[in-house]
Amino acid sequence: MKQSIQSSGGSIEGGLHKELSLLEIASIGVGAMIGGTVFSTIGVVAMKSAVGELILFSLLLNTLITLAIGYNYAKLSAKYPSCGAGYAFVSKVFSRYTPLKLFIGYSTFFAYASACAFYSVVFSYYLMRIFNMNHLGLFTVKLIAIIIVFILVLINLSGVKNMGIVEDLLVLFKVSILLTVIILGFKLLDLTVVYKVASRPLSYLAKGILYGSATTFLGFEGFEAVVNAIEESRSKEHVKRGIFTSLAIASSIYLMVAWLAISMLENGLLQSDKIWHDETILGEITKHIIGTSGDLLLSLAALSATLSAANGSLYAVSRVLYAMSRDHIVPKVLNKLNRNGVPSNSIVLVGLMSIALIFFEAGVEKLGELTSLAFLLCFSLVSLANLKAREETCSSMVPCLIGFIGPLIIMTYAVFCTPRIAFLLIAWIIITVTIGFLIMRLSCRNEKEFK
Repeated sequence: MKQSIQSSGGSIEGGLHKELSLLEIASIGVGAMIGGTVFSTIGVVAMKSAVGELILFSLLLNTLITLAIGYNYAKLSAKYPSCGAGYAFVSKVFSRYTPLKLFIGYSTFFAYASACAFYSVVFSYYLMRIFNMNHLGLFTVKLIAIIIVFILVLINLSGVKNMGIVEDLLVLFKVSILLTVIILGFKLLDLTVVYKVASRPLSYLAKGILYGSATTFLGFEGFEAVVNAIEESRSKEHVKRGIFTSLAIASSIYLMVAWLAISMLENGLLQSDKIWHDETILGEITKHIIGTSGDLLLSLAALSATLSAANGSLYAVSRVLYAMSRDHIVPKVLNKLNRNGVPSNSIVLVGLMSIALIFFEAGVEKLGELTSLAFLLCFSLVSLANLKAREETCSSMVPCLIGFIGPLIIMTYAVFCTPRIAFLLIAWIIITVTIGFLIMRLSCRNEKEFK
């Protein structure tokens, strides 16, 4: 099936194929969210003696903020359905403010492209670890990562239904393994680690919770990929349900894994001095619960997680570029659909950008930190957009305010802890807007000359 596409410039006949079910849409969200956070970041925070015990409260705060942001996305997507998601909403509500839509559009592009590159590299490391190929060096890591991106590009080019089926299988596999670990370890959960922090000073609680929130928020950002699927969904209702379903699954797994980690650390079932690295704590938990085979099982889950996260990132940003091209923000050639009904040029461009970033591995990690802050700012802008349009979207003011203020608080704390990143963020905003203006002017000029 095809649909008529609405852009700021009017209606365009034809368009993306409406082939995605609720399961596939929810899988895109879960796939984009459950990547590195559950396998490493939660362990890093839990192992910190000063704030580790507050990780549950940090994740609860992130869940609350993200549910509010998800509410704003759901309301805006019902009023302004577009695969551009946050970019499209800000463009529609703040139509006179071109720098805002350039910032959010290009920030999303670079963020997802760097995420695709990062997850492909992490996939390579896990694959080489399983097959004991670590001695082959960095060249092999990058070669495998490039092959992975190439395969994902081919899958996405073959049609959205094929992409959705692949995402379903990958997400089902990793979630099944994580749920198995949680269920088998349920008896090890200790409720006392939750309420014992009540006696801690308020300043300690605030600092520790904000630190954990800023560190783990990256794991909640992928739900926007659900909204990118709205023009390929069989029903608009699938998107609203997909947002909250994916958030519920991801946040529940995060909370249970974190609770399991701090319970086992508190009761001496895990010895911090015997854990090889903070990022490997989930592997130690799995080995304790399942046995030595747990390490292999978790490595397979990590392969599935990184692959699904890379696939979801590639899918999401290709749709953002597609929407931007309809609004003449990027060259019109990027809204070309192939015979399978997908924006082939946008997909290929994202793949090439991801491959280029693979060669700058250290840069990818730094870019990830920066784009995470940029995402917080984007989420705040989307929530502000819904606050401004709340009468049209029939929205409650409370989630609009939480979605607007929450990310700003986390971003402010992160900047306070690392002042240099404030200058980088300002530079990022200037660079993305400048690049955006140049490409937009060039694109519009070329279209006029063509006509």
